[in-house]
Amino acid sequence: MDVKTMQEIVMSKYGVQIPKHTCWRARRLMKDIVDGKHEDGYKYLAHYTEEFKAKNPGSVTFISWIDEGPIKNPIFKHMLICIGPSIAAFKQFCRPFIGIDACHLKGVYRGVLLTAMALDGNNGQFPLAYAVVEKESKHEWSFFLSGLVRALDAVEDQSKYTVMSDRHKVIIFMYIVVAN
Repeated sequence: MDVKTMQEIVMSKYGVQIPKHTCWRARRLMKDIVDGKHEDGYKYLAHYTEEFKAKNPGSVTFISWIDEGPIKNPIFKHMLICIGPSIAAFKQFCRPFIGIDACHLKGVYRGVLLTAMALDGNNGQFPLAYAVVEKESKHEWSFFLSGLVRALDAVEDQSKYTVMSDRHKVIIFMYIVVAN
């Protein structure tokens, strides 16, 4: 419902003129009650990952929190999800070619979305893994790529996979460190 309609309903029902800013505030409060607040969703992340693993066998998930003490809620740091059925299908049916990239998230909660994609037989995008991290850094890329390597069961030998990236300086650094 838009603000003008809210003002008209209140005027016709109660004979009171309400300012636009009051209607906007009431609308935002009702939206939070109906849809829930973004920050409340973080409480369910651990449950979400467990449910995801139960419904998608072979999936690898990891969430990291910063514990602020017994009184305060923990603060979300980063999260990784490697999609088990996609990884299994990729290993069996796709070329061993993986594209990795990052994009910055906009909105109330900033961060970076890291993704690993493959191509299926029709050259369609095939998601393998994704992570939500605080920033694009050596530590976060290491977190993401080590989780992907574990999901691919390629800890001992990564040589059969070709990885394409946008040559971000962090990824180049990690390649040099891993190669040596």
